[in-house]
Amino acid sequence: LVRALRDLIPAMADAVSAPAGSLDVATVVAEGKNARDILCVRCPSVIVRKGVAALVEKQQELPDILKAKAPVDPGVVPCTTVAQCWLLTDIFAFENVGFCRTVNSTMKYLACADCEIGPLGWQDTAAPKEIYLAHDRVRYS
Repeated sequence: LVRALRDLIPAMADAVSAPAGSLDVATVVAEGKNARDILCVRCPSVIVRKGVAALVEKQQELPDILKAKAPVDPGVVPCTTVAQCWLLTDIFAFENVGFCRTVNSTMKYLACADCEIGPLGWQDTAAPKEIYLAHDRVRYS
């Protein structure tokens, strides 16, 4: 898992510690969909256009986005549980996202395709039509 994350997301160490997704979710939802474009937390890239993703409650433990120069124990991946997520059912609904190789037999993590920060969400290959972006790991237009 550690090696796969480091291979996919070399820019993780340059990431910010508190993503802009801490914004109240009610301000970014209209009729159950994203009312604004969903953007990368670091760069200006649009990940999902407005009106495309549905807000759902889905708990998942994701590896943390690491702060710059954060000490990393090679055998330990710090994780956080996310709960509010944007659900997309088609990989072509994304404007700009990258998927890592499969980790732990069924999990793929999502990263910004431009700056490679992540993981911003996940896809379980056992349910390929369910792709999630964590609300608190993105920002909005």
